[in-house]
Amino acid sequence: MEIIEHSDSDGDKSVEDIDLRGGSPSMSEQCSVALRVKSLSSAWQLGKALRLDDYVIVGFVAPSDSAAMNRLARQLLNKWYRRLGSQEKNVLMTKLLQDYNIQDFNEGLDEISKIICTTPDLLDLSQRIHLTAPEILQVMSTSVSFPLTLIRHIVIQMLQEWVRHGGTRQRLLEIAQAFHFNDLADKIATAMEHHQGFKDPFSHGIIDHDGGELKLDELDIRVSIPAGAIPKGMRSVVTLSVPSRCPSKIPLKDGDVLITPVIECSFTQELLKPATVALPHCIHPEQHQDDLRVSLYTKLGPGTFGYRSLLPNTSRDVHISEDMVAFPTRHLQLWALSSSDVHRLQFTCEVFQPLFMLPSQKSRLRICIAHPCNRHPADICRRQGSLLEPIYQVATVIKFSLESKEEDLKLWCLSDSEKVQETVPVRCLLNGEGNTFNFELLSSCAEGGAKSICLRIEKGTSTLAEQQIPTSTEVEPDYGVSYTRGRIKFASDNMLKQLSGLVSAINDSHHLGYQLGFSHSAVEKYLDRADSSASSVSSSGFREMLLDWRRRVRPSEQVNKLRLALEKAGLSHTAEVLFQES
Repeated sequence: MEIIEHSDSDGDKSVEDIDLRGGSPSMSEQCSVALRVKSLSSAWQLGKALRLDDYVIVGFVAPSDSAAMNRLARQLLNKWYRRLGSQEKNVLMTKLLQDYNIQDFNEGLDEISKIICTTPDLLDLSQRIHLTAPEILQVMSTSVSFPLTLIRHIVIQMLQEWVRHGGTRQRLLEIAQAFHFNDLADKIATAMEHHQGFKDPFSHGIIDHDGGELKLDELDIRVSIPAGAIPKGMRSVVTLSVPSRCPSKIPLKDGDVLITPVIECSFTQELLKPATVALPHCIHPEQHQDDLRVSLYTKLGPGTFGYRSLLPNTSRDVHISEDMVAFPTRHLQLWALSSSDVHRLQFTCEVFQPLFMLPSQKSRLRICIAHPCNRHPADICRRQGSLLEPIYQVATVIKFSLESKEEDLKLWCLSDSEKVQETVPVRCLLNGEGNTFNFELLSSCAEGGAKSICLRIEKGTSTLAEQQIPTSTEVEPDYGVSYTRGRIKFASDNMLKQLSGLVSAINDSHHLGYQLGFSHSAVEKYLDRADSSASSVSSSGFREMLLDWRRRVRPSEQVNKLRLALEKAGLSHTAEVLFQES
């Protein structure tokens, strides 16, 4: 294995949107942390893990009554005075007494300690006598009584201060894992999986000496850890995720390009026995030849990656099929597969159009060109609810391959009367990034009709892909109006309300969610909420799921797509009742 040095640039992983980190920890989760902290030293270690300033922690730990503060101040002064050299005692003591306007040298320390009555007084004194926060806490632990209830109160205060400054569930999960609070880590990880704003594919599991399995069902990723891979007595809650914008974390060699997603795992130790990883790849099915070159990048530690060749001429433990690859590894912290055969990689082009367009409006398209492992187009669909202008996918995903790594791509939109062109940087694609282009054509769709636009991707004189893209006009209906006669034209508010009353069983609701196009994790976030029960799903979440589905489907297609989804979910009778009543 070759070792690659790579500077970590994650920093504090701070993001503007807390929801992208699992949201803010609940009060229940904060209390669960406090219940597990049973000593002042553990509280201090937790405060450091929360990245609170040392003196902020001291402020929470400092006694509240003045008598205890006086005694603590005297202990701190004694510690300071004892460590002074004989020559500096008089000089520094005189200066300190002058600072506090005290004349009596012999009674000076007692007089100063009587002045220290509040936390600001204590912090000011500690800075004057140059005592560090750990030294102050050490003295506190021997001179001040800290019952368990007080320690827990201190921890709650620290956590609330941290949350006020943007503390997230993701960071609290990392802390719970580091402190081996396994039950709490399991609780927080579950809350993250169900948090509506948390978009990254994410799961968790428990592994011990008997092994275990981690999986991301929506991406068909599996990590099988054999018995004996971790030491006896060790038990950990481990997370598995595909973070957004992760390709930059892999120090790819010149000429290499990713062929799998970048996977991140919270287990950082080297396994005693290799785990078996199975995940999808994006090599063209017709390009699986004996000379295919595949390499594995794995993070070994801070700033250090391992790099080794898997194909060709590797062991029989590596298996590659039309769309999956499986291989062994002892390092799970961060990994991905790459290839230097760029011409075998299938890149993607996805085309979106505004959900509603008046006949007088110009034709507009949003086109995403991306590395196949990049989730940028999927993120656009997932953010539908937050977009000012809802969009929908016009055509199936267009796939194409690059003949070389040189020369940028040309993206053309062609109609009968005009040509619009954009340049797609090849380097960005090879680095795993996505590119979004907004095309506004001069002409508009015909009144009540449709228009076809030719999308072409070129590289030099070669055409890599070409497809006709249909566009049409559609006006947003008044969903509050229900049709009482004639053909039902769209999914009205009343129709969705009736459907919410007809479907509440857990299995039925989940199967319908899948058929409507939502992932397993998204369905869980909608349906497993506070108002769910052992026999029925959340009514508010089910209603929200239906509204979010409607928000990304053209009105003219809503009825047929909803009927088909009900039938595929095994709810044909419900469909008959719904559309008869509607």
